[in-house]
Amino acid sequence: MKITDEIRIRENDNYEKGAQLFEDKGEIWIRYCYWKNGKIEGLYPQMPIWIIKTLYSAMKAKDWL
Repeated sequence: MKITDEIRIRENDNYEKGAQLFEDKGEIWIRYCYWKNGKIEGLYPQMPIWIIKTLYSAMKAKDWL
């Protein structure tokens, strides 16, 4: 697994939340994470990025965005 990108949003001095994109076996995945005092504390379920793209396209087609 190779992390390709990371986005963090600072909530306060000790807590950040965000997401990581990573590559695993040639496929790009995304997962939600949070950091406490600069250390990763929580990793939540991950999914292939194509699922996000499919959901986005479906929501856009329905005018939900």
